[in-house]
Amino acid sequence: MTYARVRAAFHQLTIRAVRPGLIRTRKLLTYLGQPDATCPAVQITGTNGKGSVAALLSAVLTQAGYRVGCFTSPHLQDERERITLNGKKVPKRTFAAAGKRLLPGLKVLQQAGTPATTFEAWTVLAAEIFRQEGIDLAVIEVGMGGRLDATSVWKRVILSILTNVGLEHTRELGNTLSAICREKIAIARKGVPLLSAEARPGLRGLMRCQARRKIFPLEFAGRNSSDAVKVKIWKRTPKGLQIDLILKQRDLTCNSTHKVYCGENSFKIHIPWHGEFQVLNAALAVLAIKKLQQAGYEISGKDIRQGFKSAHWPGRMEMVGRKPKIYLDGAHNPAAVHALIQEWHLRSRKVYLVAGIVKEKDVSGMCREFAQAAKAAWTVASPDPRALPAKELAKHFQAFGVKAEPQRSFQSALKKAVRAAGPRGTVLVAGSLYNIAPARRALGRLKLLNTSPQNPRLSGRSNLT
Repeated sequence: MTYARVRAAFHQLTIRAVRPGLIRTRKLLTYLGQPDATCPAVQITGTNGKGSVAALLSAVLTQAGYRVGCFTSPHLQDERERITLNGKKVPKRTFAAAGKRLLPGLKVLQQAGTPATTFEAWTVLAAEIFRQEGIDLAVIEVGMGGRLDATSVWKRVILSILTNVGLEHTRELGNTLSAICREKIAIARKGVPLLSAEARPGLRGLMRCQARRKIFPLEFAGRNSSDAVKVKIWKRTPKGLQIDLILKQRDLTCNSTHKVYCGENSFKIHIPWHGEFQVLNAALAVLAIKKLQQAGYEISGKDIRQGFKSAHWPGRMEMVGRKPKIYLDGAHNPAAVHALIQEWHLRSRKVYLVAGIVKEKDVSGMCREFAQAAKAAWTVASPDPRALPAKELAKHFQAFGVKAEPQRSFQSALKKAVRAAGPRGTVLVAGSLYNIAPARRALGRLKLLNTSPQNPRLSGRSNLT
């Protein structure tokens, strides 16, 4: 079967819906002979930052010479971006071969009246591709929550990560931070380390209680003196962020051996991304690498530095235009928008906003945060069946005192935002990851997309996702 036929059948046999549960995924993995048992994995959950940490880990492991598979969601332009092999999206031929083996199992579930969700099918497809490609280590991102997420069926998880906790998917996960935290902590397994960059003392206390109860090691990255990896100082540079870290334990190597340490417990890294919110993501990634070293993975200090410098994650505070400055960002919940908007507060700037938001999100909460820095907004319907109509979204912005105009297309919205900003202003496209691809296409048509070598991330995802 061709890639096109397999892809079409794949979607015909699944449903795009949120249906928490593990039974369907287990059945599909069993049907394929447990491909998840052949590949050790790092599982990452959290409200924001999952994708950034996954990208950093994948880049470092690839730099160290390992064959790395990464499973994230959603995609920006091509579905195959969800499954990458050493940083490159899965080839069509590989997708087709693995998908062909999965289709009979999907058909059985559909005929039984219990069709798999698209995310469940993608999770199983990733496991099968990683098996057939002989992956050394998989980095897998939770879709929602943790306890009942399809990725939690994965047989061989050697490291668990919880980036942070915020209010999201309250209908499925609970309407308090502690309830949501419990759902996410549930990915932890007995004896398997859990790492986190969550800073709030109450949630850290909850994690410690769960660690004692379920018997798993727990470590934190952050700004506390007791954290295993502590952020000492950081600064913005034209090419990203320079971060100085302090390591509580002197066991993170600085060269190719495991006997030379990082001098006075310090370690310097640079990431080619913008935004203060990425600082803790980078610290958490360093802590994860530290644990992988302890597990026997040979990763040198040079591998870490080079991997971080080359890490690719478009659509996260990605600058794609210079006159005016144009940024693309996938911030899609209040916490992510808050972190994003703080960047402009620190720079004492206002932005001209192009926004599209999905109905199921906390639209008012997001608009309230955007209003702190938006001089004006042009609203569009994100290219998603769940998108909020542009007129409705404009009313939400207007309720917070932001002048907002609904537009029929991203091209129209961007054209007006760029004109209003002028060559010295700033335009921000945000509200959903689904906005990134159409915004990029529109900027290309308007000849505003900067494709110079100075911005290598353009060809390839801000925020905390």
